This record gives sequence, structure tokens and C-alpha cells, in this order.
Amino acid sequence: MVLIICLILFIWVIYGLASDYDHEAERRNDYRTAERRHREKLDAIRTAIVSINTFRIC
Repeated sequence: MVLIICLILFIWVIYGLASDYDHEAERRNDYRTAERRHREKLDAIRTAIVSINTFRIC
């Protein structure tokens, strides 16, 4: 009986650790995606500014 309870607790702990790890990985992916989108937006703004300045020079 005690072994069964220990086994159930062990499985429960492993499941909890795995779900925490998945949550952290998901958060890191969201952070990376937000950083990438921000970088893309800045690149688009820089490109637009360079295009406007090039048009004025010509």
C-alpha cells in the first residue's frame, strides 16, 4: 500500500516538473517571438527612412 502511494506521488511530481518545464519553454518562445517582431518593425522603419532619404537625394 505504501509503495503504491509512493509511486503515485513520484508520478505526480514528475508530471508537475514536466509541466513547469513546458510552461517555461513556452514563455521563452513567446519572448523570442516578441523580440523578433520588434526587430523586424525597427528594420522596416530603418528601411523606410533610408528609402525616403535616397529619394530626396536623387
